[in-house]
Amino acid sequence: MDLDLAPPSIVWVLDAGADLDRAERVAKWLERHDVEVAALGSSWCVTVPASVDPVRLQRRTERRLGAAVEDRADCDVAWFPLGRGYAAVLVGPPANGVEDWLDTTGLTYREIRRPSDPERVVRVCVPLMGLPSTVALADDLRGAGYEVRAMYEVGGCHR
Repeated sequence: MDLDLAPPSIVWVLDAGADLDRAERVAKWLERHDVEVAALGSSWCVTVPASVDPVRLQRRTERRLGAAVEDRADCDVAWFPLGRGYAAVLVGPPANGVEDWLDTTGLTYREIRRPSDPERVVRVCVPLMGLPSTVALADDLRGAGYEVRAMYEVGGCHR
């Protein structure tokens, strides 16, 4: 039995605040160094390969960015700001009818982000105050037949 002992990827979010041009230049610089970069609207998610010295690259990246990088678990959770108070649930595609189903739950606020690619996850975000427990929404979605790929506690519904 072969075990995959590769170190986990290191994931950062690049956000230079109002200086979007600077963050974009840093993202392009990282791509030239074989680092995977994905756009998150006005930020970028960076996956650092195991072959790169992350400490050195982080110092150089932060110097160029003029801000600290934000450590994240993966690029899926990078779509949401750090913090607490909201549940972000990644629902497997196609998630047909999830909007109608959420309308029946009685939640006073919810956001649903559907990507342009129908094969990618749908991001559902709701305030935790409206839920009976932190995992209730994911459990209810599974019970309704939706594939819940991940759930995170985040600081808001969008960056």
